[in-house]
Amino acid sequence: MSTDLVLVRELPAAAEDVFRAFVEPELYAAWIWGSLSLDVVATLDVRVGGRFEVTTERAEGATWSFSGEYVEVEPHRRLVFTLAWDAPMGYESDEEVLTVELEALDEGTRLTFTHSGVPIPEARKAHRQGWEDSLNRLTLHLAGVES
Repeated sequence: MSTDLVLVRELPAAAEDVFRAFVEPELYAAWIWGSLSLDVVATLDVRVGGRFEVTTERAEGATWSFSGEYVEVEPHRRLVFTLAWDAPMGYESDEEVLTVELEALDEGTRLTFTHSGVPIPEARKAHRQGWEDSLNRLTLHLAGVES
């Protein structure tokens, strides 16, 4: 059974703008935690071998974060990075990987977002809901709508 979760979205922005939303700390912080966002801080060293960490404060006062290392960086086309959680995920994973692929369209960009390495179906379902929430916020952000 595959441990990959794949989401595809057509976004209302050029590939360059979508890429910037993944690599500029202020832009990334604006949408990445979706509706869970509260005082998000993103530290990004976007280069192969560079590290990142993104934290958010939860309403009850806990801090959740995820971090990792960039494996591939192809501006305006592709990002691949490892992913480790400091949040209650409910499972152990040797290595999770996120792959972001961008394809320019006549109007906008097709985003293919792949989360690999989630070991159990229940976690994939929860991650799907979380990433859908985040990508909804990204869509609003790119459309210039405050979320």
